[in-house]
Amino acid sequence: FFKELRMMIFSIIGCLKSLLWVAMTLGLMWLVFAIVFCSATSDFMDDSAKYSQDANIGLVEHFGTVGRAMVTLFMAMSGGNDWGMYYDAIQVAGRIYAGLFLFYIILAIFAVVNIVTGVFVDSAIESGKHDMDMKVAEELETQAETLQNLQTLFRELTVHDDDGLLSLEEFEKALENVNVVAFFKLLKLDFEQAKDVYSLLDYDQSGQVDIEEFVHGCYNLLGEATVFDQRLVQSEVHFLKGAVCRLGLEVNHITQLLENLQPKEQQHAYRNMRKKTTMAKVTKVVNLKSNSSHLAAKSTEWK
Repeated sequence: FFKELRMMIFSIIGCLKSLLWVAMTLGLMWLVFAIVFCSATSDFMDDSAKYSQDANIGLVEHFGTVGRAMVTLFMAMSGGNDWGMYYDAIQVAGRIYAGLFLFYIILAIFAVVNIVTGVFVDSAIESGKHDMDMKVAEELETQAETLQNLQTLFRELTVHDDDGLLSLEEFEKALENVNVVAFFKLLKLDFEQAKDVYSLLDYDQSGQVDIEEFVHGCYNLLGEATVFDQRLVQSEVHFLKGAVCRLGLEVNHITQLLENLQPKEQQHAYRNMRKKTTMAKVTKVVNLKSNSSHLAAKSTEWK
């Protein structure tokens, strides 16, 4: 219920580090411009008589010292006061400083503010990503929504059936519907071979798929294969390879036992037959190699 509030609090806490660097950057920018405008004010107010003139009161009030100038620049940037009033005040010191003040306004409002906003938004997003509880909650919500959509799709596919089961013919017919295919693609499922997909959904190979098989089968087909899935397949292939090798050894052992049970004449004939078969295979391979060498030599001569 308080997920949004939790996200806001953690985002604010995560932005504190960025806030520190932003404050240092802005403070340095204000200090540089404040020194320039304060120096311009000091150079312009070189006569004590100018302090009594009404046209110079704003210049002294807003840019008389470095501290006042920094506060003035902060207020002009943050909207604490209209920057047009400060422009009129600094314009007395000269057009160059008036143009420099306009450059500061453009830099501060259109560049620095947008960059600072982007930094804070990025920090808030990153802090939300590192919140494990929030990630788990979002994953559970996505899973529940996906399962609900799959259940709705199954009911739509079996709306005309009383048994509530989905057959291969019904599944193939449903994939001819553009809306059904679009719904599958919305779930990132692309079924080009209906029979292969249906065989994956029909766990018990009964020829009928119920709602549980359909929902869990389609959900397991979502997404791409992970490294864990690849390692699992490699482990199973390695296990099957070892099992086949052991089975071959057992078959050879049983063959030897059967040969030993036969009479000696039959054993001798069986061994001669195996030798002849082996020699025939070797001769065939040698002939093939010699023929290939002969053809290679002929092709060389033709060239």
